[in-house]
Amino acid sequence: MWSWLRRQSRRWRAKNYLKAHPKDEPAVQHILQALDIFGPDVVTNARQVAEITAGRKLANAEWGWMGYRWERAWSAIVRPNATPSEMGATDPTLDAQARPATSVPTVIIRRSSWWPWRRAR
Repeated sequence: MWSWLRRQSRRWRAKNYLKAHPKDEPAVQHILQALDIFGPDVVTNARQVAEITAGRKLANAEWGWMGYRWERAWSAIVRPNATPSEMGATDPTLDAQARPATSVPTVIIRRSSWWPWRRAR
């Protein structure tokens, strides 16, 4: 049941992404198909999907001129801070690889004072 829900939420995010970037439709289709077929256990980043699509390893020069589009689509479809288990992976060792122990904590900045309808105090 949860896999269906994850698949639907990925498709919903892909549709919203394609409204802003319609030229990225081929990359989005390949990303969705790779995640549906192989699952997040096998496919963990955009470069792997591009290499599966090409049928070979991509050189760094090739990835340099086409990678930004794939990475942008990947981060829009798959939440950028999601661990593999949140993506639906069943292997618990992937979480340790995805998030190193020395990660920097995220600081949330409250910006309520700059809104124009609030007066400065």
